[in-house]
Parts: sequence; C-alpha cells; structure tokens
Amino acid sequence: MAYDTRENIKSIGKNLMKLITALTERYSCNHVFISVIGSGGKTSLIKLLSSEFSHLGKSVLITTTTKIQSPFFFDWGTNLVTDDLNMVKKLVTKSLYNKIAVLYALKSDSSEKWCAPNFNDLNDLKNYYDVILCEADGAKGFPLKIHTEKDPVILSFSNFTIAVMGVWALGLKIKDSIFGYKPYIERNYKSEDDIVDIDIIKEYINNPDALIKGLNVNDLILVNGIDVFKNKEEKISMFKNLFTDNMQNYINNILLCSIKGDYGNWLC
Repeated sequence: MAYDTRENIKSIGKNLMKLITALTERYSCNHVFISVIGSGGKTSLIKLLSSEFSHLGKSVLITTTTKIQSPFFFDWGTNLVTDDLNMVKKLVTKSLYNKIAVLYALKSDSSEKWCAPNFNDLNDLKNYYDVILCEADGAKGFPLKIHTEKDPVILSFSNFTIAVMGVWALGLKIKDSIFGYKPYIERNYKSEDDIVDIDIIKEYINNPDALIKGLNVNDLILVNGIDVFKNKEEKISMFKNLFTDNMQNYINNILLCSIKGDYGNWLC
C-alpha cells in the first residue's frame, strides 16, 4: 500500500473525483454502477459525487438497493425526483445535455425513507445513465456498522464499491456509535457502555461483518470525519499506521478525508 499525501487540499470533492475517475477507468464499460456501503457519511458522499459527476457532463442516477433518505426531508440536489421508471428513462434520452441528475426510488409508507426499485430495472438503467450511485446499506446515522446476513445489498452488476466509516465514533459509547452492535459485544465480551477506543476501531476494521464486508481488493474505503480532531496530523498518522498494519491484504485504495469539510488526506 503506497501513500500519496497531498497538503493544502481545498476541495475534497475534486480530489475524490480524481480517485473515483481512476477507478472507473479500469472498466471497459461506459456506464458505471457504484455501490456505497457502510456508515458515517454515505448520503453526503453520494450527493457530493452526483454533483461532481454532473459538473463533468455526466448523466447521474441516484438510487438504492435498501432504503434512501426521502427527498421531502433531504435535498439531493438533483434535477428530478421520481418513482416513475418510464420518466427516468425518457428524461435522459430526451435531454439535450447529458449533464443531468435524477433520484429514482419508490415511495413508501415511511415519510423519512424511500425504498429500492426492482433490481432488474436498475440493471436496465445502466444502459441509460453514465453513472449510477447506489446506496446499498443502511446505518441510521451511526458512524460505524456491523452488518447482518442481509446486508450490504451489492448487486452482481455493480462495478465497484465504496465503504464509508466515521472516525468520530472514537470516544463515544458503543451503543451510541455502532449500528447493530449487540452481536459484536456478545462475541467480544464487551458492554454497550464501553467507550470506542483505537483497539475497538482495529477490531472493527478487521471484522468480516463490518467495514470490509462485500469489498474486493480494488474497491475503496473512505475514512470520513478526520476534521473532528483538533490534532489532525496526529490522528492521520495514527490511522495511516492502523490501516497499513491491518488492511494491506484486503484493500488497495484508502482515503482519509472529511466529506463536508475542506480538509483531505489521501492514502492510495
């Protein structure tokens, strides 16, 4: 695992896109399906990527294989929000410009979430849109997540996956920072009131049911929220060492960043 640390990064969006573009270029297809899993920033990341791809002149579809924030409660920044499959297809084919972003999911009884469309329809939509950004996991706002046998829901035609984790879990109680923590504390003889420290983070990133579940070696881990620490450089060094020691056999691409901030630090 090689490091490329770039100082004074002003826009994490533009620099993240450099890495995403490099990853997408590995595939011969012109239409890319990106699954976003994990916790601690998925929604913000998808919105950021949608904006960046649109600025590149790409047609973008945001969707889900699980559930996604209702557009009535979250501004996705898209040109259209719809649960009409025909509308999703017609809009991109009739558009004079490819620079368009659409949110496509199914309305549900829950006012806060919309649900996944038919998976076969999503496969078909790959032929219509340059980029599909798919939320393939749920964590209810927690910075960390332990998966069940049902998730993440990464479809067979997905080109690659981005796994997100929030480092602000450090210092919080397990029950307040890890979604699905009960099996974890039972197996590891811990209490839900134990504080998340670096040893628990180490256990987390090595847990096959947590961060790395569903990932391939050329996928991406995004470690989000590095700007929450006053001593950023110390924490960056700590996480570099942590991931170098524990991730080199799992994943080639790791990024330390703050999705909502203006500070980023690359591990590629």
